[in-house]
Amino acid sequence: MEAHQAIEGRHPFHDRRLIEFALALPENQRWRGDQAKYVLRQAMRRHLPDAIRQRKCKAEFGCLFTEAFAREGAGGVFQSLRLAAEGYVDAVAVRKMYDRYLQGDQENGWPLWMILASELWLNNTSILQS
Repeated sequence: MEAHQAIEGRHPFHDRRLIEFALALPENQRWRGDQAKYVLRQAMRRHLPDAIRQRKCKAEFGCLFTEAFAREGAGGVFQSLRLAAEGYVDAVAVRKMYDRYLQGDQENGWPLWMILASELWLNNTSILQS
């Protein structure tokens, strides 16, 4: 299916050798105190700034969502979703989610991000197929 859509499906975390390695790691190499992903963090020592490599919380993307939604005209996109026309999402529910997001409900950021990305992808693949 990926080849038919001209999508590259390989990803480093899909490599069987990497999965086997990760599953074979002793627990004390996966965790050190309260720090998860210890081996990965050590391996990335030369590639990531310490502030990112050693953080204990997940990154927060709310400001990026807001910026991307504004740049892509998400308000307009969410008003006329091809994904809804194709039966993938409920247009009314998406508009309600977006309205709640605009009112400060950040919980809807990730789902809206995925809907926007999927909508843009669907529209761009249609242009390519024309």
